[in-house]
Amino acid sequence: MANGMLGLSIGRSALGAHQRALEVTSQNIANANTEGYTRKIVTMQASTSLNLPDVQGVSQVAQVGTGVEISRIESVRDLLLNDKIRDLTSDFKDSEKTRQILDQVEALFAGEIDIAESLDNFFSSLHDLAGSPDSLTIRAVVRSRGVEVANRIQIAATSVEELRVDMASEMADKATLINSISAELAKLNEQASAMTSNDLQPNDFEDRRQVLLEQLSELGDVQTTPGSASSLNVLLGSQVIVQGFQSFDVSTVSNGPDLLPSLAVGGSLRAILQPVSGQLRAFQDLQDGTLSTLRGDLNELAVSLTESFNTIHSTGFGLNGTTGVDFFTLGTPPSTESRLYSVLGTSFVERLDVALDGDATTVQTENFESNPIGTGSFVINGIGISYNGSTDTLQTVVDRINNSAANVTATVTPENRLLLSARRGADFVISNMSDSQGTFLSRMGILPASSAYPPTNGANPPTSVFTGEVALRPADDAARRFAVTDEIIADLGKIAAAKGDDLSSPPDGRGDRSRGPGDGANALLLAGLRETDTMSGNTSTYNEYIAGMLGTIGVEAGAAKRTEEGLEAQIDQLKSRREEIQGVSLDEELINMIKYQRGFQAASRIISTMDEVLQTLIALGQ
Repeated sequence: MANGMLGLSIGRSALGAHQRALEVTSQNIANANTEGYTRKIVTMQASTSLNLPDVQGVSQVAQVGTGVEISRIESVRDLLLNDKIRDLTSDFKDSEKTRQILDQVEALFAGEIDIAESLDNFFSSLHDLAGSPDSLTIRAVVRSRGVEVANRIQIAATSVEELRVDMASEMADKATLINSISAELAKLNEQASAMTSNDLQPNDFEDRRQVLLEQLSELGDVQTTPGSASSLNVLLGSQVIVQGFQSFDVSTVSNGPDLLPSLAVGGSLRAILQPVSGQLRAFQDLQDGTLSTLRGDLNELAVSLTESFNTIHSTGFGLNGTTGVDFFTLGTPPSTESRLYSVLGTSFVERLDVALDGDATTVQTENFESNPIGTGSFVINGIGISYNGSTDTLQTVVDRINNSAANVTATVTPENRLLLSARRGADFVISNMSDSQGTFLSRMGILPASSAYPPTNGANPPTSVFTGEVALRPADDAARRFAVTDEIIADLGKIAAAKGDDLSSPPDGRGDRSRGPGDGANALLLAGLRETDTMSGNTSTYNEYIAGMLGTIGVEAGAAKRTEEGLEAQIDQLKSRREEIQGVSLDEELINMIKYQRGFQAASRIISTMDEVLQTLIALGQ
């Protein structure tokens, strides 16, 4: 009787095991297209055997099986492959986000904001004005084209700033997403640990955890370390956001009005996320790199255009004889600004083709021949510049300054005066200046003899030490402030198309009286700026500068796109391999279904057969 009951028990265990295997197979089939689902497999093993008396007698023992049991149901995973896909996904999202934003910038400048075209039209109108300087119609065109140039540079700068604002807003949204994911991961850790403590496999919890980790890797580089009882500790950008059953929220930390915020755990400056990949890294690289450079490029264009154009325009004369009028403006520097941007010397150098100290072999007195400058050196931004008045022309010294590391652009103005302007590389600031051994700066009418900037006598403001005409550093948002002056907007007659005659004795290089409304010599000089190297320290024209600026964006966008495509191909390949390992194959599952169905049917047959045996044994015993 006992043996008959054992047979029923074996049949029942087989029936239950194959039923559970069919259920697992059904679950696999049902989730064949579920994101993150990994194929489950059933492992069966023989249940513990019994030692029973052998049929030959009680002195002999036979080991008899008790059936089958399911030892485990586990997910099929390749952890190394998952980690690799996660890492590549982070790099891919970095390149993808970079390419998307650079595409926006490219489309912006190639479409509605074509600054190069606008500048060409502006300079062409100035050339037309040189031919008909008294035409109000052409003057109106010049003003209109000037306003268009200013508007397009303003719009470009504003659009770049709007990109930064959009990225800052998106980073705040990413912080919310990170907090949501980390909270769910902590909950999954708790659930997985509870399953493990009951000797159960937390398969579904691990599937969901893998999906969340891949979502997190889109934002930044993710590292995981094993915790207790199947929990995972998660780091994002080298900062812990999940530890065991606890998650730590991140929030934005301001870095100033013109910079992107940072994300930090608990808002602490000591726990700032520092991702090396992912969308967060793309934001930071774009802010610190391309967009910052582009913002600087536009500011430099606005500052250089304003200075070079106004330097010529202010020496000319309008229809009504007005002079000293600026065409462009960068707005008023902040009231707190005290740093020096440029200084214009007061001294007129009559002959630019002759040495500063003249030519002793000629009869006439030239330049500073009657009171020679001699030899010496001066310092600008900590860089020493030497000169020899007997051999160097003013242009020679100008070239020496421009070729130095002083980050200052030296220019000879139309009035043959020396203009020193800080470059973008020096943040548009001249920090120090002095005649260390000589009198060049004082003779150029820039600094008094034996003086230095900043002054040692505590003069306030420090720029008051200069003899020459000074300008303070333009605002950081110079391109967004760039505009045509109110004077030009209000009066077309103030567009300075004419040159003036120098009536001073001795000559000082300044025009004292207009050559008349029919003169277009100054307009011709202004039109000539189109082909003049005025940008990047007098090394490129406006159009060359703009082409280089946009070309850099195009190159970076192209590189990001190629990287994106390459990474996408790698990820697709790795995901295909993972699908082969972890994914559900419907053909394979259907085969398993038939196999487990046949096993179930056989187990049913065992039970029915053993039932017949028991019935026979019972009948024999009656």
